[in-house]
Amino acid sequence: IPIADDAVEMCRDYMNRSIEVYPDTEYMFPSPTGKPYQKRWLADTFRRLWDTSNPEKCHVKIRVYLLRHRYTTAVYEKWLDEGADFNARLPYLSAYMGHAGFEALLTASICCQKDFFHVPR
Repeated sequence: IPIADDAVEMCRDYMNRSIEVYPDTEYMFPSPTGKPYQKRWLADTFRRLWDTSNPEKCHVKIRVYLLRHRYTTAVYEKWLDEGADFNARLPYLSAYMGHAGFEALLTASICCQKDFFHVPR
């Protein structure tokens, strides 16, 4: 996964500190027991933090997974603005997002292309 150099350095620092506390864990973000966090914990914690940071600003129910969709849409929009070749770039985006294939992204990309809807930008 491509990561900015400063983010890599932050991850290394975090891992060095984490290993001091959980020397036998194989997880990057172990729970207090050293085991992985459960999906429900992540969803509940994200929701609590979201609600705390946006108590009155946003009444939309946001889920962690929706952020992946938003990221993909932003990438598609950037490609459209650049006039990029979707077919050439989709396999890279698919691998970056951890997909086994790029078929699902290909279907979504068709709907995002300007010419598909004939909507001027």
